Amino acid sequence: MLATGGSRARGPRRGGRTPAGTPVRRLAAAIAAAAALLALASGPAMAAPIAPTAAAEGARLAVIVPITSPAETVGLIPPDLLDSFTAPGGLLSRQLDAVDGTGAVLAIDPMILASVRVLGTAAPTNARDWIARLDAMPNDRFALPYADADPTLFTQSDGAVPPAPIGFGFAIDPAAFAPTEPSPTATGTPTPAPEPTATADPDAPIAIPTTDEITAIAGAIPAIAWPRAGTVAAGDLERLGATTAVLSSGDVAGAASGLATVDGVRTLVVDPQLSAAVQAAATATDELSWASEVDSASALLDAAIAAQTTPTATVVVAIDRLAASDAPRLPATIAALTGGSVSIASLTSLEAGEAPAAELVPGGQDGARVAAIDARLVDEAALDRFASAVDDPAAVVDAARLATLALGSQAWVDRADWTTALADAGAAASALLVSVHVIESSFLFVADRSTLPVAIQNDGPRPVTVLVTADPRTGLLDLDPTPVEVVVPAGSQATAEFAATAVSNGAVTVTVTMTSPTGVPIGSPAVADVNVQAGWETPVIAAAAVAVALLLVFGIIRTVRRIRARSAQDEDDLPPSSPRGPQGASGVSPADPDQTDG
Repeated sequence: MLATGGSRARGPRRGGRTPAGTPVRRLAAAIAAAAALLALASGPAMAAPIAPTAAAEGARLAVIVPITSPAETVGLIPPDLLDSFTAPGGLLSRQLDAVDGTGAVLAIDPMILASVRVLGTAAPTNARDWIARLDAMPNDRFALPYADADPTLFTQSDGAVPPAPIGFGFAIDPAAFAPTEPSPTATGTPTPAPEPTATADPDAPIAIPTTDEITAIAGAIPAIAWPRAGTVAAGDLERLGATTAVLSSGDVAGAASGLATVDGVRTLVVDPQLSAAVQAAATATDELSWASEVDSASALLDAAIAAQTTPTATVVVAIDRLAASDAPRLPATIAALTGGSVSIASLTSLEAGEAPAAELVPGGQDGARVAAIDARLVDEAALDRFASAVDDPAAVVDAARLATLALGSQAWVDRADWTTALADAGAAASALLVSVHVIESSFLFVADRSTLPVAIQNDGPRPVTVLVTADPRTGLLDLDPTPVEVVVPAGSQATAEFAATAVSNGAVTVTVTMTSPTGVPIGSPAVADVNVQAGWETPVIAAAAVAVALLLVFGIIRTVRRIRARSAQDEDDLPPSSPRGPQGASGVSPADPDQTDG
């Protein structure tokens, strides 16, 4: 609709091209004719035939469109954003709308597809439909680095080569890949009973997709690199390992066409000025401005074609990252620029044909960016070593790699918050590296032989296994040198106990170190202060026993004395007439005449 409306506003085309190119070509022809007449008038030495422009024999226009998402820090798009991006009218859906039916070449970030596939059956319906739509499109395509990582940022860093994802197991819930029974239909028509082979076997093994399956892009042409303009240094193309490169014309000297061979690599040379014009037309907000931008783009296209000397002129344009999300007029723009003598070029057609030699104009990444990604690579290496103590090392290693790629994405270029994102990632790495540590403490060791307990704290999210070694710095305490293996659950403590023998009295400093089962140091060495009192065990126990015995004897004597004193006091308090007086047990005194018979 937009293309048709634009054509009506600007009049009919000739040969499928916008009429904006017509006066340009006429002017060029007039200039060429005048030059020919001048040459003839100047004599035979000056006369030369005017070579026909490439447009006379047909020209090709290639349009490369990135399919990417906004900057991330973890290397996977969260499910809620994924659902929003792939919904009708969402950011990623608008990108497919912009290229649908255009013949544009798609440069696809595998992170988008991986973010959907790791969710299995739990992936949003919108996201699964988006992948199905992408797979069904006939456009040629190639894969960008994972997370659209800036390739030369890594080739010029300590990493030397662009890294790739290692695995995704930490993000996969096996239950989302378990076999399921066929779902009944929602219609009123009875559903035929499925064949026995269609029924899921509950005992069948769960098929977890591989890393290659998770990142695969159906129909992608392999080994194509698209580094950022102005960042390619000498040797980068070789380090990238690509058979085809996409470079800005500013990075190439002596290119006679949009196809060239640079450092032995077949190269698509992007025209940045025409690219900007095409993008301006594609993102125009109204019909009038669109027509004006198309006129400008058409004039630039004619000039680019006329400047080429190869038998078939090839012009390459590229749309900026995320620009396709707001480029609803891209199909109309491409249609206006192609047709007749100019055809839309597929990537397959550009992979063949003449590519004259040209030279690289060396550039390079900003030194601060390289230093920042180097620091991230150091953190990733430290996390890799730490992971040897974790119950599931891949959970740490794989996540760290995805984060590195995400932080190296071209989506972060020119964003002021990139340094903040890197600092946050560094702080998270540091916190994990010190999450397993020895709890420093002091001990009073009074036994000749006993055990020395050392507490290990794990503040991390996963269980760890460490080998703990205790080494006394003096000979006052003898400790078993054999490392003690300790399994420490997530968010808790465990104790390593060492057989100990007191040798002599005094203060002893014990150095405690930890390693993973493979010998990688974990955490920092810690110290335990031990006060050794050798030979005190028997005297202390004996003294305690004597004290207890004395207390028992003293208690018994005191109790007896109290009983006797109470009895004597009771006898002193009795009256003379008391039946239990001195007159005897019967209470009758034989000397009392009044108590006798008769």
